[in-house]
Amino acid sequence: MNRNNMEAERIIRNNEYDMKAYEHINSHNKKLMYQRKFVQVPDRMLVKRMIYPKGNMITNHEHHCAHGDFVLKGTMHTNVGDFGPGDFVWFKEGYKMYHGATDEAVDVLYMTNKPLDMVYYDEPYSHESDDSNSAICLPKNSYDMKDFPHANSKTKKTLYQKFFVEDEETGATIKRIIYPAGCMIPWHTHTCNHGLYVLKGKLVTNVGDFGPGDFVWFKAGTQMYHGAEEEDVDVLFMSDSKVDINYL
Repeated sequence: MNRNNMEAERIIRNNEYDMKAYEHINSHNKKLMYQRKFVQVPDRMLVKRMIYPKGNMITNHEHHCAHGDFVLKGTMHTNVGDFGPGDFVWFKEGYKMYHGATDEAVDVLYMTNKPLDMVYYDEPYSHESDDSNSAICLPKNSYDMKDFPHANSKTKKTLYQKFFVEDEETGATIKRIIYPAGCMIPWHTHTCNHGLYVLKGKLVTNVGDFGPGDFVWFKAGTQMYHGAEEEDVDVLFMSDSKVDINYL
């Protein structure tokens, strides 16, 4: 087995870029925001980091993709509620919405199940009749990761994983995982492209160690290992299709 040619498709370290270098003018309200694209899988998932400056609200619109926001900093205001650090909201395809920043800037990790587009609505739209099933809202304080233990099928060690989304159409999966200290997932592959965004601790992998705010994306079929060594690590995991695992 040749493990010398393995490489992650994308490694983005938090201290190696400045979000202020990624200016973007919203096409509808013409206001400045910042967005750093991490990954765009052709015909599939987009992952990017976005900062909405104070007062930048994206008004009534919809997408022909499902998409979600994991709040990193600040409070994101939406038609289904306000969300703070560690909260997650997922909007299903075709759902009319608004979201952005009001009294403070908000920093989010943004993920889709398919390529992104936007359709704006200039006319007033009432959200009073919104179908609550069209959005998945997971505030950080609504669950305890210790309630979601999972014994790794290879090592039998316990980790914790909370599924946020398993998309019916594409299989795209978003979940939060905590690897306790000493819990390493040994050499394996997946048939999906997938990434890990570190929320807390140090993620140890065959392509390097990653700290809070770092992001690593692995191509489908890449041979890898990852997990925690001396301290617990808390990550957001996202894949562009259904997750499987094949140990080497």
